[in-house]
Amino acid sequence: MYPGIFFPGTDFDFMMLYTKFTVKDFTGENKETIDENEAICRAKRESDCAFIMVPSTHLGYVKVFVAEKGRKLLQEKESVLMKHIDEEGFLTNDAFKEGIVTDQSTEIIYSRLPEMKYIASGPAISNYEHEEIGYTYDFVNAFPCETWPEVANRWNKRPRDANWPHEDLRNEIMKDGCAIVPVGFYTSTEQKREWRLSFNSSERKLSLSLSENQKICYCIVKLLIKATLSPDAVLTSYMVKNMMFWFCEQQYGVADWGDDQLGDRVLQLISYICTALEHSNIPHYFLPYNNLIRHKPKEDIQVTLREMEKLRTSPFQSLANVCIKMHVFEIGKDTRMFSTGGELQSMLTLFTCSVQLLIKLGLLNYDAPDFAMKCFDTVIELNTAVKPFIRQSSNLFAATRVPQLLKPFAVQYMQNGQVDQALALFQMSFEADRTLVIEQFPDIISNIACLTATKIDLVGDKTRKEELSSKANEYFKQALKNIADSPTLHFAYGSFLKERKISITQAIAQFEKAISIEKKRDDDDALIEITLPGKQNPGSEMSYVPGKAVAFYSLIDILADIDDIHKARKMAA
Repeated sequence: MYPGIFFPGTDFDFMMLYTKFTVKDFTGENKETIDENEAICRAKRESDCAFIMVPSTHLGYVKVFVAEKGRKLLQEKESVLMKHIDEEGFLTNDAFKEGIVTDQSTEIIYSRLPEMKYIASGPAISNYEHEEIGYTYDFVNAFPCETWPEVANRWNKRPRDANWPHEDLRNEIMKDGCAIVPVGFYTSTEQKREWRLSFNSSERKLSLSLSENQKICYCIVKLLIKATLSPDAVLTSYMVKNMMFWFCEQQYGVADWGDDQLGDRVLQLISYICTALEHSNIPHYFLPYNNLIRHKPKEDIQVTLREMEKLRTSPFQSLANVCIKMHVFEIGKDTRMFSTGGELQSMLTLFTCSVQLLIKLGLLNYDAPDFAMKCFDTVIELNTAVKPFIRQSSNLFAATRVPQLLKPFAVQYMQNGQVDQALALFQMSFEADRTLVIEQFPDIISNIACLTATKIDLVGDKTRKEELSSKANEYFKQALKNIADSPTLHFAYGSFLKERKISITQAIAQFEKAISIEKKRDDDDALIEITLPGKQNPGSEMSYVPGKAVAFYSLIDILADIDDIHKARKMAA
């Protein structure tokens, strides 16, 4: 993920599970194989059933029959739900629309919520007070079903072109069961009796299993859609999430989500959603025969499709709208040169699009420094020109010097092990504004030294190795002139002197200097590759370790080697 690019949270969803009231599944693998009466008869034969989940006539929905054991349980707990069992023994969902139903597992959460205004929204009670700035709250009450619903068994059996999710994760998900939430199908004559199957826990595990770039792709598309679609659009966040899961399962494996492919995947996911709208079918991920827009008017689906097509052809315009809607910029007071607020917004839209595009071009062309610097210099010019009109924004839009702009990107690349990209950006920062780097960002010089030293082992040509070694040595010396309180820098220079066999004596001196520093700089830990013992799958990992600690370890290690050499010489003599 590129640092400095803004990805705010858009909504907050909370599911309140009433764990004392567990329902048992009797839906059948296919809705044709078992009807409501047969399911109830089967359940009655099992004495441990309290609440029975039976099939409804609408796909993805069920009804809850309260058996004798369930009635006794509700009476013992003096639950308000007792009043919502109808004449045929079914639990209706309207209890949750009349107010908050609390028990020991939910009342603590509700009591700690700030005072907010709520309205009924499907199965949820929702708060939209902050919707204008991009986020909402939804609270959904639900009953758990500890077993995987039979109607969703085919999910685990269908072929997967991209081999996602893998078998172990699918098995883990199925062990979790599902939940039911209090909402009936929109046009159902039994709407009060129906409850919708919810796979919230399963969806969460699937989301967590996504790679970093898959998550970024989903966040970008969700934000773009939220900033683009009109109130008449049929597409919801839940539908986008289902389409994302289908996209990952059918289209591209984890290996096909590299940094250089992220932009393509964003546009391809938008196109994937457009194709689904063209066919008026957005299938539920776990219950594909459940078309999530089957009840929507064709005219509204066509409106949504046209808006999504506009998004597909003009993604940067939508990205700019996201930045403005999410208050990336805090507008300043000096707006007299604009006759209307619309003119100012148009200026910020153009500014946002330009900065995002130029940054992307510069980062992609890091190996063509002249072109990349033209992109970055233009960003600085734009930021400087717009600065009088905004009081606050993210670093991407606020930086007015090249080192300020590039350092966060370079650090991110370095942490990801992308040596060439990180080194190129640090070097561009240094060459663009040496005075600022020396005075305010001297760690840029030390990072150049460390990355140059790292590159030595990545090249095969002996002359090139010697050239890089000489450059690294000079950068280390220059960094030490400007940074006096960094154990990590002394450790890094000592390691370089030792590994390149330049001077063991000087290496020891650098390690001793690192250990002697009493008060170190802030954020001075060393990013090093370590192997953790005892791991099931041993391997190296990049970790931050205090520079003083690794210098002490290195000093012991080098002194032990010297002692071994002396002992070997004595034995040889």
